[in-house]
Amino acid sequence: MLVRISQQATPEAILEDRNKEAFELGVKKGRELTEGKIDYKNKEIQDLKKKINDFEKASGIEISGFWHKPEEVGRIVKSVLEGTYSKELERLNDLKQTALDIAKSIDDILKKKAT
Repeated sequence: MLVRISQQATPEAILEDRNKEAFELGVKKGRELTEGKIDYKNKEIQDLKKKINDFEKASGIEISGFWHKPEEVGRIVKSVLEGTYSKELERLNDLKQTALDIAKSIDDILKKKAT
């Protein structure tokens, strides 16, 4: 019995027990950390899926569809958000008005020549 107690109380046995405990604690902490990262990534994925779904519903554009080029859609969305699209519409309206003014001037000239 004394031999057994002395074997268990040796520095090697104590170190081995402490190493085993430290290893098991490290494994436990590693699992917890990994599970935490997995949970975080899964939440991030769910959030992205919701954002994509919300965007698709609001825009009518299916991102996973093949009928739109993502770069083109991105450029268009950016131009709308930056106001570039509105400016282009204003320029087109101005151009239309200029064309109408020119057409009216031509009509006036033609009327004068006809009389």
